[in-house]
Amino acid sequence: MPEQRFVRSDEVLWRHGGGVLVLARIDGYSVTVTGSGDAVWEALEKPRTLTCMSDLLAEVFGADQSVVRADLEPLLTQLVEEGFVRTVG
Repeated sequence: MPEQRFVRSDEVLWRHGGGVLVLARIDGYSVTVTGSGDAVWEALEKPRTLTCMSDLLAEVFGADQSVVRADLEPLLTQLVEEGFVRTVG
């Protein structure tokens, strides 16, 4: 079975700058993400699997892929649950 792919929800407004990423749903609920959140959001511009995103971000940050994956998995789960990210395929 193929891995799920994650992508930004079409119903989310977002802005970034100064190391801060702000995500807002159309119902007004918003969150602020700091740290590597900007890079994660960039990676979500097109549908990607958890493995693909982990590999990409590990390369960007010069980190071990398994460490990145362990950090990324709960973040993606939260973003999906809150409606900022959706799964496809």
